[in-house]
Amino acid sequence: MNKCRLVLSLLTLLLTVNVQAYWQGEPLVGVSVDYARYDGRYDIGLFYTGFPIVPKTDYQDRQRNTGFGGGALLGYQFICNDWVLGAELSADWFDTNKERVFVFTDQINALAWDTALQARNKGFYGLSARVGYYMAPFFMSYVRVGVETVHQEITARFNGAPGVYPFGLTLKDNSWQNHVFVGVGAEFPLPLFCQLSLRMEYNYHFPSATLQGRGRILDGVVNPAFSVEARPSIDTGKVSLIWNF
Repeated sequence: MNKCRLVLSLLTLLLTVNVQAYWQGEPLVGVSVDYARYDGRYDIGLFYTGFPIVPKTDYQDRQRNTGFGGGALLGYQFICNDWVLGAELSADWFDTNKERVFVFTDQINALAWDTALQARNKGFYGLSARVGYYMAPFFMSYVRVGVETVHQEITARFNGAPGVYPFGLTLKDNSWQNHVFVGVGAEFPLPLFCQLSLRMEYNYHFPSATLQGRGRILDGVVNPAFSVEARPSIDTGKVSLIWNF
């Protein structure tokens, strides 16, 4: 009986040592340079409430913007043979807040409307899991899936043609929204700096809730009512420098 207990104790000790040697955990921090591509579809509605005989106008516009940004991340990862499993907190900011200007007319071409659309974000704050595999000593491929929150805002300005209809309207909507995002990437340990590595990564951020605004111009004649809806999405590429402690 004592021999059995001794054998079990030795096996437990050996397994514990092996597990500790098998798994290695380490924190990490990093900074990144980002490139973002914004894609948003806007659905615009126009109806003359003071002149309901005119059919409602439905107009659709697509806005695509690109811009650079930056970010930072903090995480922890476990390394098991050639496999890596980790979790990371990230914060990224992208400059894709360009304004799109165009003109559209109502259904009977009676009035033309100068329109300006702008979407803004105030940073993406995410939590994600990462699974990677070292395909070579200095090359690891990985996939990422996570959730993030972002403050989105849209602004739509409608103005009648000068000298024809001197009235205008501005619609706004903003909210904190939650997105799911997925990504793929590659990491390269830097041979001259043992604790540093370089990452290249692509992420797709799924669209979430619709932003919308509604309003009306009370001119005493046609009283135009406007609506705008947008459901933006964004995809990003980033290059990150990582410090593994």
